[in-house]
Amino acid sequence: IVGIMVERSIEMITGILAILKAGGGYLPIDPAHPKERINYIIDDSGAEIVLTESSLRNNISNNCKVIDVRDDSFFDQDGSNLDMVSESNNLAYVIYTSGTTGNP
Repeated sequence: IVGIMVERSIEMITGILAILKAGGGYLPIDPAHPKERINYIIDDSGAEIVLTESSLRNNISNNCKVIDVRDDSFFDQDGSNLDMVSESNNLAYVIYTSGTTGNP
């Protein structure tokens, strides 16, 4: 699972497609959520990587790897198409909603 916490943008779509293309499942995280909820979702899901923007970086206080989707250094690398690694039965995404307990 790879978390993605960005404002709605072309970078959000690109990030989701990149996660799926690499064979991962994405976890959308609303940047408007309180910091405690954001970190709870990241910890509870087991996400070790979160794609985000530098302006939202301070909302993440756990030990996951944070990747800035607007980092220009990522655009200088190999842009060739990836081989297909996922299958129709692989996880695509995880969505947290709050239940009756108040916890996602």
